[in-house]
Amino acid sequence: MKLSVLVLSEEKKMGIHRKVGFYEKYIKRLLDIFCSLLAIIVFFWLYIIIAILVRIKLGSPVLFKQPRPGITKNGKETIFYMYKFRTMTDEKDENGELLPDEQRLPKFGKILRSTSLDELPEAFSILKGDMRGGYWKEINLLSLAI
Repeated sequence: MKLSVLVLSEEKKMGIHRKVGFYEKYIKRLLDIFCSLLAIIVFFWLYIIIAILVRIKLGSPVLFKQPRPGITKNGKETIFYMYKFRTMTDEKDENGELLPDEQRLPKFGKILRSTSLDELPEAFSILKGDMRGGYWKEINLLSLAI
């Protein structure tokens, strides 16, 4: 998260401004809406099954909420919440501290992560406009280059 914000800040400082073309300005959002809505409708049955299994195997809450950096329409940095299916337990040690991630990640959670099924709720963030399809891959590749 911090690295992505750093990349955006560094681009701003260096005066890097991309010209937004017709595709990005008009077509991209329509495609994001169409594709995310289609994914939500087509995979609705899978959302229900995974939610029930997460509730049974890992407990409540079913969704994991994480703050992520984003950009508003006018190019300003902002924070939005990204939702994923929960993959870890809330197991704690005798002092009330959460156990290390390796100990809290059960087999079911590993399966969800390895198949990326935990990321299905991100379609709602794309539909809402918080995320754009393909955008985060660009930011992550940029952050690796720095």
